[in-house]
Amino acid sequence: MTFDSSPTAAPERQRRWQARLGAAAVAAVRSRWTWVVVVIWLIAGGILLAHGQAAVVKAKAAFLPVIAILALATIVFTDDPASVPTADSSMTMKRLVVALAIVGALALLAWYIASGGRRTGMMAALTLNWQASNPWLARSWAVVRTALLFVALPLAAMMVLKVAPHDLGLQPGHRSWRFLALWSVPVLVLWGVRVASGLLWPARLVSQLWALTRQRGFFEEFLFRGMLQSRLAPYGGGMSLAVQALVFAGWHAGVSLAAAPEAKLVACAVSVFVVLPIGVALGVVFVRTRNLLAPSILNVLANTIA
Repeated sequence: MTFDSSPTAAPERQRRWQARLGAAAVAAVRSRWTWVVVVIWLIAGGILLAHGQAAVVKAKAAFLPVIAILALATIVFTDDPASVPTADSSMTMKRLVVALAIVGALALLAWYIASGGRRTGMMAALTLNWQASNPWLARSWAVVRTALLFVALPLAAMMVLKVAPHDLGLQPGHRSWRFLALWSVPVLVLWGVRVASGLLWPARLVSQLWALTRQRGFFEEFLFRGMLQSRLAPYGGGMSLAVQALVFAGWHAGVSLAAAPEAKLVACAVSVFVVLPIGVALGVVFVRTRNLLAPSILNVLANTIA
């Protein structure tokens, strides 16, 4: 979209922005899925408060206004998609069920591997010994395994179902870099504060970014936004946005559950309380920018501060 410099252009742009903001606010309030997400998020916060985690709730909830403002800005300052797929034109219910089953199976498998599986006894000892003696090979295999689980296998499955790559977000984006820069501002500010206060070393930040890029980033976005959200979009934008965010938060809660078995409920509540708003935000960015570039990079950035 190009901007006109004529005297009437500015009021016209403002009217468009106000219309988009009003439409987004009305749609959000009227959607039952909005309230499902809000209720689940509040329940997670209530669980944390009941277990004496008020400091966690206060610290994590502080990000919510920033996320809301940036999400609204993304909606207001991006053009609506030229066309929205409908349930009749996108795929039959049978193909939708198959696609969602594939996503679910791969998400469960990824969760199983990320949580360490059920290796015990001799198998666990052999695995740890192999990882200790071959650290570079172990890290390389982890990257390959992640790419297979989150991208190669689901992409092959979608090709079998005759889903075009551009329907999965593999296409040129709409103002991706502009909104990536916008969303990066609070992250960069927080990095600066942490580095200046000595809480974060630049070398550690670089190492963390590299590890998150290899292990998450595009891989998670392709599965949850590219596959899950895009397949549900013909059945309602609000529904697809909410469901992918809930599944995304649930998947992280499962990983946290395996990592902290001594505090299962609190670990799950923290994941849902933190990840659910992030999942909604990433879904908004995916829809409005039309591709996976911006949400993939934002996924990595969010993991450094979450």
